Amino acid sequence: MPSRLVPFAPGEHYHCFNRGVDKRTIFIDKQDYVYFQRLLHSLNTSEVLGKLRLQESREPVDPPVSILSYCLLPNHFHLLLRSNVDSGISKFLQRVAGGYTMYFNNKYQRSGSLFQGKFKSHHIDSDQDLKQVLAYVYRNNLVHDIEDSELFRNSIDTADDLVRGLSSNFLDAESVEIVEIIKEMRSSRKDLEL
Repeated sequence: MPSRLVPFAPGEHYHCFNRGVDKRTIFIDKQDYVYFQRLLHSLNTSEVLGKLRLQESREPVDPPVSILSYCLLPNHFHLLLRSNVDSGISKFLQRVAGGYTMYFNNKYQRSGSLFQGKFKSHHIDSDQDLKQVLAYVYRNNLVHDIEDSELFRNSIDTADDLVRGLSSNFLDAESVEIVEIIKEMRSSRKDLEL
């Protein structure tokens, strides 16, 4: 398996995302969103895992990632993660994607891949980029003109000092401006479509 061009380094931030194969819907009802969120919390552990329902009752041990923000939309997801250990992001997202695919395929009586290949990621190397990505992920439903709050979930880890400082003004005009710039850019570039 080829390695990533930019390896995941501990302490660094990454914007990770993926969509359904053939742009298919991956979150059909509210229960699907809830299950994916459960996986994000329960599988963020360095322990060897058994049954999910047993893992949910325990606190994660040495989480491989810090989940700073996420947005789940009908056919894709965005995660803003900080890597806590070498290969932490890859292992974590492999667990989440595999677990969710098994759940989805069982629930909807299908088989095969659910996600379009390996997840994509971008390294965030400055506070300004982190602030822009936080706004983008937090308001991603608006990028796709989705107003219905039942279709997406947002979370911001305000326990993280850096994130709390950068996200303190998410409702201001700057974050809306970032969304508008991204919408314009997406409309002119087919490679940015999700």
